[in-house]
Amino acid sequence: MEVVSATTPTTPTPQPSTLDVVVSAFAALGYALSARALLLLSLIGAFVLSLLAITSQTTAALEVLVAYCCFTVIPVAYLEIRRRQQ
Repeated sequence: MEVVSATTPTTPTPQPSTLDVVVSAFAALGYALSARALLLLSLIGAFVLSLLAITSQTTAALEVLVAYCCFTVIPVAYLEIRRRQQ
């Protein structure tokens, strides 16, 4: 006679892979960086670019600074202002 076990075998629980852990850590880091932190980083970048534009004294450096401010600093500052109004 053959005896059949009444318990069902349990499947092992999958362990999170290293990639999943890294992706979730970066997602948490992305949520942690608020608009204020992004604004601070963009202002630091604008300050560094302005110092480079002053030292090099070329039109191209000034154009890069203006483009950076128009497409990075101003939109992030606008988002921060809008967030405070809500």
